[in-house]
Amino acid sequence: MWRVGTLWRYLQNALEQIYDKKEAHAIARYYIAEQLQCYPHTQLVLLENQPLNETFVQKAMKDLQRLLNHEPVQYVVGVAYFWGLPFKVNKNVFIPRPETELLITQALKVLQPFPKPVILDVGTGSGCIAIILAKLLPHAQVYAIDSSAEALKVAIENAKRHKVFVKFYRRSMYHATFQERFHLVVSNPPYIPPGERSQVAPNVLGKEPSLALFTPDESGLKPYEALVNIAQHYLFHEGWLLCELHPPNAGKIKSFIENSGIFKNVSLYKDFSQQWRVAAAQKR
Repeated sequence: MWRVGTLWRYLQNALEQIYDKKEAHAIARYYIAEQLQCYPHTQLVLLENQPLNETFVQKAMKDLQRLLNHEPVQYVVGVAYFWGLPFKVNKNVFIPRPETELLITQALKVLQPFPKPVILDVGTGSGCIAIILAKLLPHAQVYAIDSSAEALKVAIENAKRHKVFVKFYRRSMYHATFQERFHLVVSNPPYIPPGERSQVAPNVLGKEPSLALFTPDESGLKPYEALVNIAQHYLFHEGWLLCELHPPNAGKIKSFIENSGIFKNVSLYKDFSQQWRVAAAQKR
């Protein structure tokens, strides 16, 4: 009879064909814990002797083939976590990353002077940034845009799941216009230059949406030009632009934002791995 521990080891051993031991262990744990609804996932070790029925094991073997094809485990189980909360994900949305939580941390700091902030999330994807800000700031008005209708379907589902109200619109960051003005424009835009495609991991390249990963230009600046343009026209005086960035381009992006002439207090912040990850700029 299969037990949690034996399946865990079986999946891990199989996944070690394409991942290192530590990552294979984590992926196998994530998969089984989600299927058993074991939270937090670290508690799965307490269930190692729990028997599993044949239907569960057969599904795991089928899903293992997807995992061995480099499909992210979050897509296989349909769930990713952000700010400690579950979000539906599928192939139409970028999988939320822990380092993106730095955007939330900085947003909470810069919004302190505004009792009823109006917030715009650009390129919302799964909606995780907009939804977490709406949960943490119940007096805020939160808007979110994405160019993908399929991504917006996922974001709307996630907003319903977390019982928050976010106004979602299908708009491209490159052509967006608004009637509103905002205290914060926040974004995790596509930021990898196309020339770096070969450096992207197989479980990302070809699996997560290219539009969410790669910039349309080799310089990597075009998404930031669009964000600065939105900020110039729709940010309140003293409002903030917060955006995630590609660490190797951090200096170039900071210089571009500074040289636009519309911001003060332009800063970069490092994530937990000490990589430059977020740019913050206040409108003059």
